[in-house]
Amino acid sequence: MATKGKQANLVDEGIDRIQSAVKSIEDEVQRAQKKLEQNAQRFSDQTDRNLEKLRDQFAKSPLGKSTESLRSNINDQLEEGLERFLGTFQIASRNEIAKLDRKLGRISRRLTALDKAVQQNGSTAPSLE
Repeated sequence: MATKGKQANLVDEGIDRIQSAVKSIEDEVQRAQKKLEQNAQRFSDQTDRNLEKLRDQFAKSPLGKSTESLRSNINDQLEEGLERFLGTFQIASRNEIAKLDRKLGRISRRLTALDKAVQQNGSTAPSLE
């Protein structure tokens, strides 16, 4: 019986050692994962900073300035061409529609104010609705 007790104790110790080793491995994996995530974040941050520096350097270079000027000229020409195209077919541009919408809003508010004034004065004039 003492032998069975020793064997059970040895088995329990073995199980405890295995559980301890598994826990230690899990902890080590978590530490490695955390370190990997930190390194990935640092790499990402450094890459973003380097890319921003590269963009700034390019923008300041003669080629970057020329590219920006060309982009601006192309954009202006496209806008002018679009305005002419829309004008040819008598289609309002987005800006023109926005201006008209603002004017209609002002007119609507004025008409509403006039209608209220007429109603408050008790006039028999017809409603503007």
